[in-house]
Amino acid sequence: VVSTQSTGKIKMNELLKQLHQERLIRSNGTKRRYTVFGDREVIINENPGESVGSYVWDCSCFFLNSIESLFPSISWKGQNIIEIGSGVGLVGISLNLLGANVTLTERSVVIPLLQRNIEQNCKDSPPKVFELDWLKVDSTSLDDLESFDFIVGIELVYDEKLFLPIVSTITALYEHC
Repeated sequence: VVSTQSTGKIKMNELLKQLHQERLIRSNGTKRRYTVFGDREVIINENPGESVGSYVWDCSCFFLNSIESLFPSISWKGQNIIEIGSGVGLVGISLNLLGANVTLTERSVVIPLLQRNIEQNCKDSPPKVFELDWLKVDSTSLDDLESFDFIVGIELVYDEKLFLPIVSTITALYEHC
């Protein structure tokens, strides 16, 4: 993606990387509280210095604040949902609190932090966690997954090199269900 500005052309990928680096500098090892769906509190541990998946991205908050107006006719209770690129788990944990059967996917480096957030917020009926690396998806890597009704992915494209692997992963998941 290329944006033309008065100073010339700037690759969006470079801008996103710069914003990510600035965010890594701002905080390290934080715990934040989020109120979702009007009255439910979710506590999320973040560690921005680890990876792009180790903190909450703004679009997750926007999605959760908008979900009822975006999907007014959907009752999430009992829906089978897989979230790709779950990061620290705010979206998946929140959907789980609405009664959805959620599987959160992430790379191995982020899973310990994701598990910690699940344990902190979902004591009765925790979502499942599945290790998923977009660069390593093949015909057998999804065999252990159950079928699902929705594929959710929030703010996934942060590096242009991952665009095709993300599309391939979503395609493989769609074909799997």
